Amino acid sequence: MVSVVQGNMINYWSTKLKLGALLLALALYVYGLLFIKTIYMKSKRLDHVMAMAMETEKLFSNVHSIDQNLAGKLERLDSQNLAEKMERQDELLDGY
Repeated sequence: MVSVVQGNMINYWSTKLKLGALLLALALYVYGLLFIKTIYMKSKRLDHVMAMAMETEKLFSNVHSIDQNLAGKLERLDSQNLAEKMERQDELLDGY
């Protein structure tokens, strides 16, 4: 019959468990660091995209205001041309 010393078995398994727990903790730590770094990088990228979107919105606003100014000026020019045409027609009709 073989006798097993209980103290050695406990120390052996506790060392293996400690090593496994240490490896698991290290893996979780690395995973946590990568997760936080990924979130940080995504937030930086989103900040960059938001800045680009704000810049684009500002440019669209400028284009819209330029378009409105141009439309107003074209309308005034058309009304002036129409008035000049009507004056010429009146002059031509008065000549007959």
